Amino acid sequence: MAPAQILFAFDSWKTSATAVELCEAAMSATDAQWTARSHPISDGGDGFTEVITTAREVNRWIETTVPNALGQACRTRIPLFAYQGEVVALVESAQACGLAGVGGAEHNDPLGANTRGVGEMILAARDGGAQRIIIGCGGTASTDGGWGAVELLQHEDLKQVDLRVAVDVETRFSDAARKFGAQKGAKAEDLIALSQRLSLLAMDYAEAYASPVDRIPGSGAGGGLAGGLAALGAKIIPGFDIMAELTHLDRDLEGLDLLVSGEGRLDATSLEGKALISLFDRAAKDLQLAVIAAHIDQTTATAFMERYGPRISFVDCSAIRGEAHCLDKALESMAEGLQGLLKSGVLP
Repeated sequence: MAPAQILFAFDSWKTSATAVELCEAAMSATDAQWTARSHPISDGGDGFTEVITTAREVNRWIETTVPNALGQACRTRIPLFAYQGEVVALVESAQACGLAGVGGAEHNDPLGANTRGVGEMILAARDGGAQRIIIGCGGTASTDGGWGAVELLQHEDLKQVDLRVAVDVETRFSDAARKFGAQKGAKAEDLIALSQRLSLLAMDYAEAYASPVDRIPGSGAGGGLAGGLAALGAKIIPGFDIMAELTHLDRDLEGLDLLVSGEGRLDATSLEGKALISLFDRAAKDLQLAVIAAHIDQTTATAFMERYGPRISFVDCSAIRGEAHCLDKALESMAEGLQGLLKSGVLP
């Protein structure tokens, strides 16, 4: 009998391990009785650029220094490659204004964090010859409604550039603070101030650009960055879909016996158009599925089981050593969980 065909398609475990690192570790942890291959995934957040450029030939990299979310200088890299007859650039917002770049939520300034660095990356990509610029919008420290970027870009000529904003949520502009502010370090009083600021900014964008950003699904992504860029004419698109297109994901989903994925925490946010749902929905309806995560919320796991039935399995690494240890030793914890999964009889 031919060996079972397995695909490892991990999303990043936030700051603990990238999607590429997790997929490589999974391949190393799989013995010869299985035929395995890997396809790292992203929905527009941390690692968006690495995932896509792992699968595509990059013609050139633009390296530039921009301010991070708190105004400190940081280095960013923008790949340019050919696609459908155009020069395409990837701008990963998390490189410029990412939460990890300011030391996490505990070191963030939720009211002061801004997106100007993303605007500078967009200009660098345009000046570097990009005809289409795809902006990955996840993982930001900011909830400025994109004003830092818009303030810089509003007087620039962007008519010859096709701007597309890759988002991982359907949250509306004015709801961005309520939905994501706390995970960026915002306290209760900050959330009120941020929500009020977003509501006023939505009215400003509507008046200045005739753009009803608050009605656009996904406009709250990146703390409203997606909405700000949409006001300037950018098109909001699902980040997972553009990643899947550029990396030929559907081709790698063919002929499988088992699809293994995972992220740092499987929780309620995993149900809101995030990478795992998007991935599993694209897979064959009878394919065995498995999730390996540093922590799995049981209510969320139940929701996944209701959606995919008994063909889905879960490995909660925190059940053995605790979540903090699993995130600190992400690659080792994932590999240990994977080996347990493959020995469990999930495949005949």
